Amino acid sequence: MIAGGYARISRDEDKGLRGIGKQIEDDRERALELGWTLARLYVDDDLTAAKYDVRRPAFEQMMTDLADGVINAALVWKSDRFTRLDYDLTRLFREHAFKAKGRHGGIKFASKATVYDLDDPATHQRLTIEVSIIGTGEVSAMKERQTREHARKAEQGVPTGGRRGFGYQATPETLAELDVAKKSGDKIRIEAANKRVWSELRYRQDPREAAALRDARNRLLGGEKAPTIAREWNAQGLLTPLGRLWHPSVLRSTIKSPRLAGYRIYRGEIALDRNGQPVFVEGQEPIFTVEEHEEIAAYFAGTPRTRNQVPHGNRTFLLSGLLRCGLCKQPMWGNVVKGYVKETGGWEDRARRIYRCSGAVTSCGKQSINAPKSEAHVIELVARHIDQLTPEIVSQNVAAWDKAEQLKHAEIKRNEWADAIDSGDAPPAFGFAKVSEWDEKIKELKRERQDWQRGHTAAKGRVVDSGKDLRAMGDQVDQQRAVVDRYLSAVLVKKLKQRGPHFQPKRLEPIWIEQ
Repeated sequence: MIAGGYARISRDEDKGLRGIGKQIEDDRERALELGWTLARLYVDDDLTAAKYDVRRPAFEQMMTDLADGVINAALVWKSDRFTRLDYDLTRLFREHAFKAKGRHGGIKFASKATVYDLDDPATHQRLTIEVSIIGTGEVSAMKERQTREHARKAEQGVPTGGRRGFGYQATPETLAELDVAKKSGDKIRIEAANKRVWSELRYRQDPREAAALRDARNRLLGGEKAPTIAREWNAQGLLTPLGRLWHPSVLRSTIKSPRLAGYRIYRGEIALDRNGQPVFVEGQEPIFTVEEHEEIAAYFAGTPRTRNQVPHGNRTFLLSGLLRCGLCKQPMWGNVVKGYVKETGGWEDRARRIYRCSGAVTSCGKQSINAPKSEAHVIELVARHIDQLTPEIVSQNVAAWDKAEQLKHAEIKRNEWADAIDSGDAPPAFGFAKVSEWDEKIKELKRERQDWQRGHTAAKGRVVDSGKDLRAMGDQVDQQRAVVDRYLSAVLVKKLKQRGPHFQPKRLEPIWIEQ
């Protein structure tokens, strides 16, 4: 009898095939006991047999050799090493039935303890029970153990895997070391290099990406939009960790992620310790402080998003939506119209940029105004306005939340009662009631803090130190609009009193925001 020995382990910690060495030895001993010739060994290291989407190369080769007659018996340490799926058992039974009809006499299948008679219907039932019921129970128990282990590590602030996050990267030296290890083919060396790379991916900041995140946060709070920043990052070659272009929605979810403040994330939420306090990743260099993270999170929580906001071209009309028709008080929008323009020496056929009352159901459609001259005039008005303000108003220092001490006191009291329960100083029933009472108080204060942050971090415009800075922005329309939104709530376009070829600045009446 020409046999093939199969060995498998789902998770090999040392990656050196030591975890399945005992299985191979048992296969050899079992072959001698049965008088079989062990012609081939098939080894699947670090591969599960419980998932349909996991391909086991050695297992597939063994099944092919059984079908081709290279071997006519299979040896395993235990039936669940062969498979944990009914589908693979069906393949074995089917191949045996096909072989049994010919001169080969079917397939032999044995484990360390049993030789299975594949012609006996009871054997089919027994193998199905071992693999499907007992094996499934073991898989469930294993998943439960892994879940508990992940939860324990989350509580300790220890990461367990996953892709690198934007803002963190390994050093070139460590990545080069991994390449050398891969070329050597040494599994133990590769695993050691992988661990070093993975550790740096979690803990070491990438200077360029971290600086880009901080700049993007400040610009978003200053009134600039995510599509603008996404376009800039894509143009600079600053791509996502998967090497893809940035989309505004991906940028938003990245920049408001709690992990940038060092929080340990477990199942999509901030992990909590036994006292209900947030857990931080031990040894990680946070890109944002906790306060900076809460500020940007509160801003996005209070900013509604449109459904189809995609990173198309830059803003071309500075005042679209900000200009208001003096007749119907509806927004005016930028338009490009073609026609003849009177210039020195005659009329020229060319496109003109204007702002026009849209003429929708609620709009009159009777007003329009020259776009370039209106924009230049409004920029100058805002620049002069900035120069007249005091530095304190320009910087717009915001007072701290006035209930921070109450929140800190509530957290201390909550932890005191939790410690009293652990030490036995407080009866469990009374102690847990007190802990729940302080938990509710903490939740209420945190909701109030979030509401306060949402009100104080709404986009009030980008801060510039002087009107000169605004004028120097040139054609950076998105940045200019962020500054203008800080100081103007609207610009009213009055009715044209007398038609003429010249722009009339007095038609524009700025409505200033009270500083």
